[in-house]
Amino acid sequence: MQENETFLKKINKFMFIIFRFVAFLIIVFFSTNPLKAQSKEKIYNYIQTLNDFSSSFIQTENSSNSEGRIFANNSRIKIKYLNPSNIEIIIAKNKGMYFNRDLEEVEFFNPKDSIGEIFYNVFFNQKFLENATFFHEDSYSTIKKKISFNNTEYEILLYFENRPIKIRKIKISGKDYKVDLGIYNIEFNKKLDAKFFSMINPLIN
Repeated sequence: MQENETFLKKINKFMFIIFRFVAFLIIVFFSTNPLKAQSKEKIYNYIQTLNDFSSSFIQTENSSNSEGRIFANNSRIKIKYLNPSNIEIIIAKNKGMYFNRDLEEVEFFNPKDSIGEIFYNVFFNQKFLENATFFHEDSYSTIKKKISFNNTEYEILLYFENRPIKIRKIKISGKDYKVDLGIYNIEFNKKLDAKFFSMINPLIN
């Protein structure tokens, strides 16, 4: 009889510890989850403002570095590389233009299933990040999404400063490919006319 009582006491003590642990997890979940959900909503709302956006950038692609400016407006993106080469890339939903000013070369391309399409989707496709994974820390947040095209899987990481919310880096990595786009000097509501994003061959007068 005494052994049974001792056994029951041990069981009760064990169950009490389990109960306290579960209660702790519930408290942690419900105390932090609303904050995370609120931060996620703010980040996604911020992303929707990037369709009227410009900034400077430092790009590291594989082992090379370059600097320039990026503009998003009128459902188009314009990337101006200023150093070490003078190159402009304009990307729309179904069309892209590459212009090397130094070599006076112009090429037109379809951004679909390319790195260019990824950048277009980040800025203009509101559904692109619906199934992405959101990570929230005190000072920064991260959005991660994996996609696949041309039989290659790519991981996209967007880094945001939290206070105030600012996009700070776009990182894309895949097999034998890696690009980091560090973003600074961010501006909004910089109205640019349609000519700024024109894909008319600049070598034709």
